[in-house]
Formats: sequence, C-alpha cells, structure tokens
Amino acid sequence: MSGTTAERRLGDGGALHRRSIGIRALAFTGAVLLGFAATPDEPVHAQTGGDGFLFKPPVGSFSFRAGVYLPRAQGDIFDHTTRHLTLNRSDFTGAHVSLDLGIRANERVDMVLGMDFSGMISRSEFREWEDNRGNPVEQDTRFRTAALHLGAKFYLFDRGRRVSRFVWVPRTANLYFGGGAGYSWYEWDQHGDWVDYETLDIFYDRLYTDGGGFAGHAMAGAVYGLSQRLALNMEARYRLARGPISTSDFAGFTDGMDMSGFGVAVGLTVNF
Repeated sequence: MSGTTAERRLGDGGALHRRSIGIRALAFTGAVLLGFAATPDEPVHAQTGGDGFLFKPPVGSFSFRAGVYLPRAQGDIFDHTTRHLTLNRSDFTGAHVSLDLGIRANERVDMVLGMDFSGMISRSEFREWEDNRGNPVEQDTRFRTAALHLGAKFYLFDRGRRVSRFVWVPRTANLYFGGGAGYSWYEWDQHGDWVDYETLDIFYDRLYTDGGGFAGHAMAGAVYGLSQRLALNMEARYRLARGPISTSDFAGFTDGMDMSGFGVAVGLTVNF
C-alpha cells in the first residue's frame, strides 16, 4: 500500500466480538471426568487373546491427544495487539496436540515424558484507522508454542488386578492427576500493512520474535479401556510459562511473552 495514507475511522474499527469458550470448555471437562468416575470397575472385553485379561501388567504407554488451547494472553504484547487491532484475547485460541510416553513406576504412578504443540493464525485490521480510500489496514497474526516436559501421573485407583499367577485384568475406567516441569518455546509472527502514527503513511512490514523459558504444568484426566491395550484418553492441562522478547521489532515490551494457558484434548492411549 505504498503511497497510501491513513485516516481515522468513524466507527469502532470492526472489532471482532467472539464469545470466550474457556468457561464452557472447563465445564465440559468436569462433566466428562465425573462421568468417568461413575463408571463401574468392570474388565475390558478383549478383541483377541482372551476375555479381557493380560498375562502381566503393561510396563508403559504412549498417548496421542488433539484438542484446543486457550492462551492466557496477558502482557504488553497482547495488550498492544488487542488495543490497536481487531483481535480479542479469545482470538488467540488455537489447535492443540500432545504426545506422552509413560513408564509405569507402580500400579498407580507413571513417570511421563511429553511434548505439547499449539498454534493459531488470524486476520485482523486496525480498529481506528483505514486508508484514504476507505479500505481496512489489514495484517495476519500467528502465535505458536511448544513444550517439552517431564512429570508424574497419579491414578486414583489401581489400574488392574491379578486374579492368578498368570492373569492380570485391567480396570475399565480410571481418573488421574499430575504435574511436571520443562521448557517451552514460542513464535510470534505478524505481517501485513501498518500505520506510521507520525506521518500517517501505510507500509508493509513483518514483525517477528521467538524465544523460550521455563514451564510448569498441572493436569487431570481420565482413561476408558477399549480393549486390552487401547484406551480412550481425555485430559485437561494448565501450563505456566513466560519467555523474553528476542527482537527489536518489539523494543520496550519488557515483560516478555506469556505462554501460559489451558488446554483440553481427547485421544488414544496404547499400553505396552
């Protein structure tokens, strides 16, 4: 938009008003977990190799889950973005994927090594400015995070029972909670048209920063056995993390990048 200048809008800049889904996601998670807790302890019906029993307890598990991540979106960079652009904090909600490798310590405890990924991209425009032709001044914002963590998972009930020397019967449903710590990374990328507030010129630019920092998390979830080795898994997790701003594109934003947020995901667990 070279040679184009900005003019103030008469309206509210077309601000987006999206209803936050955080409360509904939390309520849904609680309802599902209570449903799992009410499930009677019955043996899983095996698809092959016996009537729902194993010769010995599994030694570990691998879990894959996908869902939604709701960043806390606090701090200078989020305040500046939501004040000047038609983005609300709920617009930073994005897709969420998590992978966990669990090693069984005992009948109720797993040590867990995991990775989480989340990301969003959204089109926006300046709230108060448009070009001298009446067109919006538009740009795209992309925010991605990843985390590597080590932690522990504690089950509320034994995950099975031994009925003889050679037969171990897995529990159908169980609840767990846990936590851990690790390292989290982020990438913040904005590209499009911007307004020079001094000259009112409109210009194209890319604003970028990335970095990382220490992360801690707490989680709660449920598993429901589908076969001897396969289980449905639902988990809610809250991550607490913050990292420094790494480039001059955001000079003066001294409080860093908030990577904290709440994720809800559903997937499968394979026991081995």
